Amino acid sequence: MEVIPDMTALIDGNTDIAMCSRDLKGEEKLKLKRKGIRCSVVKSIKVVALVIIVHKDNKVDQLTRESRLKKIFTGEIKTGKE
Repeated sequence: MEVIPDMTALIDGNTDIAMCSRDLKGEEKLKLKRKGIRCSVVKSIKVVALVIIVHKDNKVDQLTRESRLKKIFTGEIKTGKE
């Protein structure tokens, strides 16, 4: 599988093209500017998908974004028993 370089590789001068799954941070923009690297094309696609897969033997029958999923991803729920 080919890996697309990230912003660190671009800032370090190891690639001429990179991708980022978010908008550039101010610090990243400054580092690029200091190194004389001009981002001539910045294309925001903004497509994000999240798929939750639960093992078939898991007794969970409903995961709501507002309650359980939020608690899982914020660390409030830490174990499968919770």
